[in-house]
Amino acid sequence: MQNFIRYNFGALLWAGMILALLFVPITGVEGKGFTALDKLIHATIFGMLCYMSIIGQIKQHRFSPKKYRIAKYCLVFTILFGIGTEVAQFGLGYRTFDLFDILANTVGAFAGFAYFQFWISKCLKSAYNFNL
Repeated sequence: MQNFIRYNFGALLWAGMILALLFVPITGVEGKGFTALDKLIHATIFGMLCYMSIIGQIKQHRFSPKKYRIAKYCLVFTILFGIGTEVAQFGLGYRTFDLFDILANTVGAFAGFAYFQFWISKCLKSAYNFNL
């Protein structure tokens, strides 16, 4: 557990900040253009969560056979986390459930996964003998 926290501290902190921000009551920000910005923010924060989760897990399981499945597990975790936060908001009186937020969260998770796959994994192949 100590190694998990050590290698995944950034992702855990980021997930905590996401939870804090998503459950804070927001008033007075309904306006023109806010919807597009809101979806971009959702995609960005969930993309970063997916990427940070993958990097933390890769560092933790550097010499493990699990390393070949980690990126996919982190993608699934991030998507489920995004769905879970939206479903939880459904029960709050001051926040609303939005299917497009779930879509934005999922798109962001795939963007973080793609960033890892096509850019960072090239560096990791040589450093850690990592092949996807």
